[in-house]
Amino acid sequence: MSERPRAYTLLEDLVRRVRLPWYVAAALVATVLLGSLVVLAYLDGVFSSPFEWGFWRIALQSPVIITYILAAYPLIQRLRDRAVRSLALLVEVDQRSSEDIMRSLHAVSRRSEWLALILGASFWLLLSQPWDWVDNWLDLYEVGTGTVMFGLLGWLINGAASGTRHLTRLNRLHVKPDIHNPGLMTPVAQWSLGISMAFVGGITISVAFQPWENLAEW
Repeated sequence: MSERPRAYTLLEDLVRRVRLPWYVAAALVATVLLGSLVVLAYLDGVFSSPFEWGFWRIALQSPVIITYILAAYPLIQRLRDRAVRSLALLVEVDQRSSEDIMRSLHAVSRRSEWLALILGASFWLLLSQPWDWVDNWLDLYEVGTGTVMFGLLGWLINGAASGTRHLTRLNRLHVKPDIHNPGLMTPVAQWSLGISMAFVGGITISVAFQPWENLAEW
């Protein structure tokens, strides 16, 4: 089966348009988020009061998770690409069918990506109800970064679900496993494990930045 170049997702396409390496762009985003927080904290008089870790722990949660998502995403995509290449070696179909299969594996739905972003952001807005408590710059910062964070989470979940759906369809219809070479399925297992570990890491970071009062609430 011939290998087809992978289509770019919404975020990958955006980074390619600014012509920066992925991790350089991620570092730039992290710097802007942290710098904005420091400036707004100064404008709202936070530095005039005694240092309180509770404030910084809550304020840093969204920027840290956004940075984590941007840092972990390339690894998840590499694992997915390895899984696709591994399964492609086990497909036994004619040339035309193989091209159709690879096209479906690498397909990217902009509509579903935007829908996932909007749903994730909307979920955060409905959950936090910022119209009831926003009254300063730091509150606006929290709303903005929280909206971006949940939008990215929705986008990431959509990408993982889409990749799993494509590989499952291929596995059911076309893959002929080789019992003498089970190692070809290892990348698929690694990709699944990578997705699980990525979400566990994000949940762990979220818990670490939550005050005990929030964790104790239903």
